[in-house]
Amino acid sequence: FVHATYGYQAANRALAVALAGANDGLLQLVKNRNFNVPKGIGNVCIHTLTLGEDTANVEVLQTDSTCPSADGLPLPPKGQAYINSDASVLGRRRRIEMKVSINRGTGEVQIISLKQKLEGYGGGSCGGQPC
Repeated sequence: FVHATYGYQAANRALAVALAGANDGLLQLVKNRNFNVPKGIGNVCIHTLTLGEDTANVEVLQTDSTCPSADGLPLPPKGQAYINSDASVLGRRRRIEMKVSINRGTGEVQIISLKQKLEGYGGGSCGGQPC
């Protein structure tokens, strides 16, 4: 980071914070397969992870979640969970979307997919198109 611009550093820091939030959501599911974030303001279930001066807003959705998705997405199918983590540093926003399977018989939690979402999140050049 010695010669990197502030924007580049902020974008990478936002990505690191968002990834930490997603991993925290995964850890919560590993510790408690029935983990659901308590209902908060606006009927949305968001868990906040603070890392120094940065924060990640983490949403953990299961089939039996008591809250709808903050993005209006459908709840996951039975035996799966969605973990969405958003972070912003100096206006650079990053989002991590993780899909996991939960085997209720063995207790195994396995990552199915993990992706970084940039669409509408600034700090990257996509030429006006979804990244």
